[in-house]
Amino acid sequence: MATADLSRINTNIGALNSLNVLRDVQKNLALHQQRLSSGQRINSAADDPAGLTLATKLQVRSDSLQQASDNIGDAKNLLSVAEGGLSKINDILGQMRVKAEAAASDALGGDERSAISTQLTEFTSEIDNIVSQTKWNGSSLLNTTSARVFQTGADQNETTSFNFLTAFDSNTLNVSVGTTTAAVTIGSTAGGVSTLASSAVATGNAELASGDYTVRIRADGKFRVFDQYGNAMAIASTSAGGTTLTSDWQTAASSATWITGRGATITFAATIAAGDSTFSYTSGGNSVSSNSSANAYLANLDTAISSISTNLNKLGSMVARLTYKEENLSTAKVNTDAAHSRIMDADLAEEQLQTTKYSILQQTATSMLTQANAAPQSLLSLFR
Repeated sequence: MATADLSRINTNIGALNSLNVLRDVQKNLALHQQRLSSGQRINSAADDPAGLTLATKLQVRSDSLQQASDNIGDAKNLLSVAEGGLSKINDILGQMRVKAEAAASDALGGDERSAISTQLTEFTSEIDNIVSQTKWNGSSLLNTTSARVFQTGADQNETTSFNFLTAFDSNTLNVSVGTTTAAVTIGSTAGGVSTLASSAVATGNAELASGDYTVRIRADGKFRVFDQYGNAMAIASTSAGGTTLTSDWQTAASSATWITGRGATITFAATIAAGDSTFSYTSGGNSVSSNSSANAYLANLDTAISSISTNLNKLGSMVARLTYKEENLSTAKVNTDAAHSRIMDADLAEEQLQTTKYSILQQTATSMLTQANAAPQSLLSLFR
């Protein structure tokens, strides 16, 4: 700070010094008043460039953690919808088992067993209705084993997957009631499929016992078979003596014969064109017309109930896992917000203290500037 010389008045150094101090006081006072007004320590990048950079990253992290938590909530709601459908299917299967157990007794006659069969058919129709109507955002939940992937973390690939072990329609559960129909019809010949016929049912698969199948042939001659839900069916080449089922793309050689896991035989014509061919097929059904058939049906129902129970257990375990993830994300978000607050938020007590100090200094600096402006007037006494 320059030293004032009272005898030199053309430039009032003392007043200029007081003015500079007043300006500094005014700038600091405005800064602390702004912090008190906004509640933020950093109101522009110039206040703390490094701090603003870190705080911005923390804010993005906090928002991402919140979205991940919201995603988990949506995933739990989706699984709750699926659980509701599964629980109702389980209840229906329990009632079906009671009816099948009654039909297993020879105390019943043909009419009584026929009535039970009709009721069981209605029960299976309701199971299929539940499967088709149990949806989330327009997507069915119970008709596929495809995995659903939930974004449950703030960063890339922090996901959680869930899939059911089986689909739950009455055919897949093998609880449909009816008679065997060997009819197989071709809906289209665009794919070059020449003949389709019934055959023995292969084992060790989870395919639909009936429904609309699609033979899809690519331009390179490879083909696959899909069920009505778009799931790839298991097939084996009988012309090559194959017995191992596979759902991979296979070469659709002319005159080659393939069998699906449920027993539909596919023979390709000499000319094979790319495209789709559809056919309907039913490999068979359950019956309660006798003691032996009703007991066999009881075994199928027990397997289906066990499958539902296993999947409900898997679903419940996933919901519990997601709950722990949700709680962990909530804790992480609180800690991230705390770190952000330490950087960005103003300490109001400290800011009020500084505002009071600079408010007083503003008044004293103004007073001193007044005195400094008046000081050169004392030189007038030299001219009296």
